[in-house]
Amino acid sequence: MTTVTVCAAAAAVLTAAEQKVGYPVNVVPGTITGPDGKLQQAPCVIKVDGKKVAESDGVTAAKGCSCTIE
Repeated sequence: MTTVTVCAAAAAVLTAAEQKVGYPVNVVPGTITGPDGKLQQAPCVIKVDGKKVAESDGVTAAKGCSCTIE
């Protein structure tokens, strides 16, 4: 599983425009071998200050994880 952790202090370095409209965070994890032997996207999680804000199991949502930090 790919986990990205972002702390609130990171928001302090965002520009005024980014704080107003948000800053996108996207994670595209690598591949793993699934139970059927085929490659599939690995699961991923994005946490902000320890709270899970995005999650993908790698199967039902094959686009990875994304969220917007404001």
